[in-house]
Amino acid sequence: LLHDRIARVDVERGSPVHALGGIRRGDTEADVRAFFGPKVVETPHAYVPGGSYLTVGWRSGRYAKRGIRFETNEKGTVTRIYAGRHDPIRYIEGCA
Repeated sequence: LLHDRIARVDVERGSPVHALGGIRRGDTEADVRAFFGPKVVETPHAYVPGGSYLTVGWRSGRYAKRGIRFETNEKGTVTRIYAGRHDPIRYIEGCA
């Protein structure tokens, strides 16, 4: 919650939830890129050497000012997914 509103939803281990395109934890960076294409912005992971944050955001339309972030490990496997408002999905320590 941020200002008493849901700002971000995290998909944790064991969750049956998937993101747009059917992407789930355990899928690959290539799966994310295949579905979202050039919308993917990659940045280095803060804690996992060789891992990445793959972020997709929208400026307009149905998902304006929202996005999805996929964390990957050094093997390119999606380990976490979170979605929500633009800034909270970029919080690396979570959103409380």
